[in-house]
Amino acid sequence: MVKERETILFVVNPFAGIGNISKLSNRIYKSLRNSRYSALVVVADETTDLQTLIQGHLNSGCNKVFAVGGNAAVSKVATHLVNTHASLGIVPVGSGNGLARHLRIPLDVDKAIKLVHRQKIAMIDYGLANSTPFFCIAGLGFDADMAIRFNSLTKRNFWNYALATISELSRAKAKLYRINNNGHKIHKEAFSISVANATRYGHNAIIAPDADTADGFLDVTIISPFPKFFAPSIATKLFNGKISKSRYVEIFRVSHLEIEPEDTAGAMHLDGITMVTGSSVGFAIKPLGLKVYVP
Repeated sequence: MVKERETILFVVNPFAGIGNISKLSNRIYKSLRNSRYSALVVVADETTDLQTLIQGHLNSGCNKVFAVGGNAAVSKVATHLVNTHASLGIVPVGSGNGLARHLRIPLDVDKAIKLVHRQKIAMIDYGLANSTPFFCIAGLGFDADMAIRFNSLTKRNFWNYALATISELSRAKAKLYRINNNGHKIHKEAFSISVANATRYGHNAIIAPDADTADGFLDVTIISPFPKFFAPSIATKLFNGKISKSRYVEIFRVSHLEIEPEDTAGAMHLDGITMVTGSSVGFAIKPLGLKVYVP
């Protein structure tokens, strides 16, 4: 009697700059050929109801779901897997792949998929911004402006990302924030506030060098106002992992944090997905709420 193969759901983001989706789908199917698994590939655009799609498969017994794309694609899929029996796989074919790089997941499609055979699963934390989950980085100010700029780039390679970072830093404007850290309230002017579960945005842009996805804390990086001619220096430190060495940067850890931006119509981002801040953003950490396949 032939044993039925276990289905793995692959959710593909068609906007991740992955090129020919048909070729990618064939590559996914081939990577699991002659194995105990079979692939079900679904291309999920902005009209796809991911909650219904993923929950339907979980209800039918599927416990392995792969997100195919970058940080935003991973975040959208992972949101529906937190605190469930299912494990997340990541095929990092986006432009930055910050969470995948932090977890040392191979950037090669076949190698990333074949992690499922090893059955090595890490339990990781996730953050909440108000009620919305994020898994890598959330940010306000320059951080959000950079996400908007990066999403508009036609070529999202390392050098274009680095140049865009320097450009945004050099024209960034400081904004006022009220920050409540466990009852300690400060009124602070900042260019950028990043709330990190993982170390980096993507590529090698490391905003929270000591962040740990399983420590039960969020790392908050605040970039204070600096002279414009310091922009290249700060960008260099960002890309060589030494942002904490800048005198204009403060990093601390929290389990809860509330930020009230003076500009309530300003932008923020969660894993590269942009939105309006509103009058207040409450951040919290949810320890070990997501299972992820890792090397």
